[in-house]
Amino acid sequence: MTIEELIRREFLYHGVRSASQLATELQISQPTLSRKLSKMGDSLLRIGKGKSVLYALKRTVDSFGSSWPIFEIQESGKHQQIGQLTALHAKKWHIETDWHSLKGDDFRNGIFPGVPWFLDDVRPQGFLGRAFARTHGPSMGLQGDPSRWPSDAILEVFLRFGSDLPGAFVVGEEALAMALKTSHEVSPVLYEQRASEYLRLADAAMGGFLPGSSAGGEQPKFTALVEEEGGSLRHVMVKFSGSKERPEEERWADLLAAEQIAFTLLAEEGLAVGKATVMDIDGRRFLTIDRFDRVGPGGRRAMVSLLALDSAFFGQAYTSWNDAADRLEKAAWISPEDASLIRLLWHFGSLIGNNDMHYGNLSFLIQKNIPLTLAPSYDMLPMALRPSLQGQLSSTMNREHHADCPHRALELAECFWERVAASPLISEGFRKICCSR
Repeated sequence: MTIEELIRREFLYHGVRSASQLATELQISQPTLSRKLSKMGDSLLRIGKGKSVLYALKRTVDSFGSSWPIFEIQESGKHQQIGQLTALHAKKWHIETDWHSLKGDDFRNGIFPGVPWFLDDVRPQGFLGRAFARTHGPSMGLQGDPSRWPSDAILEVFLRFGSDLPGAFVVGEEALAMALKTSHEVSPVLYEQRASEYLRLADAAMGGFLPGSSAGGEQPKFTALVEEEGGSLRHVMVKFSGSKERPEEERWADLLAAEQIAFTLLAEEGLAVGKATVMDIDGRRFLTIDRFDRVGPGGRRAMVSLLALDSAFFGQAYTSWNDAADRLEKAAWISPEDASLIRLLWHFGSLIGNNDMHYGNLSFLIQKNIPLTLAPSYDMLPMALRPSLQGQLSSTMNREHHADCPHRALELAECFWERVAASPLISEGFRKICCSR
């Protein structure tokens, strides 16, 4: 086996190596190694400078090449390149960027053991992700849950269909061109046509043929650009129930109304939440919520979930939001003020029976440097009362009251239950549960 073949084998097996590692492993001199590496040309990626330089062999992904620009679409609608993504051998990836928030201290050299965490976070997932898989999976030769698709398939999603993913990052020139084009071509749902359009979009979502971005979560939903009564535009997420003639769908309708009440209450307390409105159409209930990752007709905000952030840097996603707030504050990923807000939200959620406060249900707005900023709250409702997979309805729930619960959370929870019980949108059966808590 030649020296060139031995060098290539090192890269295929390890992915990234230093000059000293290669010279020691192959038992050759540094000058000989330098000559051999220089002959590899553009197929070799040099990472870093000086004595700390590392080397890796670029890997071609199907017909898409080996390296792609990463863009951020800003709130103004303008864009900027923030990095360059490169596929490497041994399942490693590299990003060249000056955004410290994307690399932290753990990945300061820009080398990741898979698709970088801030991109993997916006892969198709949840209800809309499965709709995406049904629509586009066959053309990609894939099926099943897209959360289990391999890294190369996720890259293909970014490059071919990544013009309108959650957040602000876009990978590749073609996806950027499509994002900029569609931002000027999307026709909003007109105010007077909301009822008919919401019904059409709900049917499309249930049929798995819904275009648009893939938000996480299991509740049936779709995204849209809607026109308000005064003519202003809103990018929204719309959750919806089935026909309220079925008991389990009536329960989901109650829960959507309860979520809107929680949003309104938190907004009154000065917490960042999107505007939320409820509308009943032909026996279905629709909850319309502002998207915090979209601004105006074409602007966006970069975001990452707590799940992605913790998985990349801590690996303790099995603990509570409270514990996560402590870790993130200590490591300076978030401010003390945002840490306090996370603790308040966690206590409030515990008191109203939200047993679905997993790490995917809390997010941050991400910018070039840390600390990150807590994103507006979402999915805050008494999920302990959701119907079971078999359609069974619970009439009781466990509301956790922790010893360190702040008085403000107790007051908010009490006000929440009072408003839910008094709401004309709530069914009599759900109202009895609220009054008997």
